[in-house]
Amino acid sequence: MTGRNRTYRSLLILIVLAILPGSLSYAQEIFQTKGGEVTINLAYGNTTVQLQSDKLQVQLDYDHALLTAVLPLNTLINTAQGGRRVTPQAALDELTLTGKFGVDHIETSNHEPLQFQFSGMLANDHQEIPVAGVAELQHIGGGGDVSCLLGFSFTLDKTAIPPEFADGGELREIKVQVLQTILKRRK
Repeated sequence: MTGRNRTYRSLLILIVLAILPGSLSYAQEIFQTKGGEVTINLAYGNTTVQLQSDKLQVQLDYDHALLTAVLPLNTLINTAQGGRRVTPQAALDELTLTGKFGVDHIETSNHEPLQFQFSGMLANDHQEIPVAGVAELQHIGGGGDVSCLLGFSFTLDKTAIPPEFADGGELREIKVQVLQTILKRRK
C-alpha cells in the first residue's frame, strides 16, 4: 500500500469514527410516549366544547429540540356529553404537530424545569396551519428510560382557523393543552 493510500484510508477511518458516535447518540436521544393526554377547547360564540384524549403520540428529539405529536381523531371524547366519543369526518384520521423548541438541543442529564417557546405546523391530510406556543420540560429521574414530563400549549384565534374548520364562522378560538406527558427513551 502506498503512503498516499494509507493517508486516505486513515482519513476515512477518522471520518467514520467521528461520525459514528454522533449517529449512535442521535438514536439514543429520542424520547416518546403513546399515552399523552391532550385537552382541546373549542370556543363557539358563548359556548365552549371540551375534547380530550389520552392517546396522543409524542416524540421529542433532544439532540435537535424537535417535537412531533400525532393525535388520532377517533380517540377524542366530548367531556360535556358524558365522555361520548367524537366521530371525525371520514377524510380526517389524525392531526400532526411538528415543531421546534427555541433552543438548539435539550440536555438529557438532570436539569431544572425548562421553558421554551416553540413554533411549528399543525397538519391534517389537506392543509397545514402555523402555530406558536410555549412548552415546559421537567426532569423526573436519574436518567435511564424515563426522562421528563413535557407540557405544551398553543391557541389559534379566529384569524388562524381555516374557514373549512370554522364551522360557518362560528368557531372563534381553539386552545390545545398537553400537560405532564411522561417521555420514555425510545428503544
